[in-house]
Amino acid sequence: MSDIWVLSLEGDREPELKLRTEFKEHFAAFSPDGLWMAYMSSKEGKSQVYVGLAV
Repeated sequence: MSDIWVLSLEGDREPELKLRTEFKEHFAAFSPDGLWMAYMSSKEGKSQVYVGLAV
């Protein structure tokens, strides 16, 4: 299992968990407005790209 965390470059710099599942997620990217997140996941048995709300 791997999770997706973000860390602000400013402020309190506390890690924020964005995604936790029983599968392997990696290579996250966020839309310019911060509302959407694309990531790779193995939840279908092979790595695929998924997109979801990041908030």
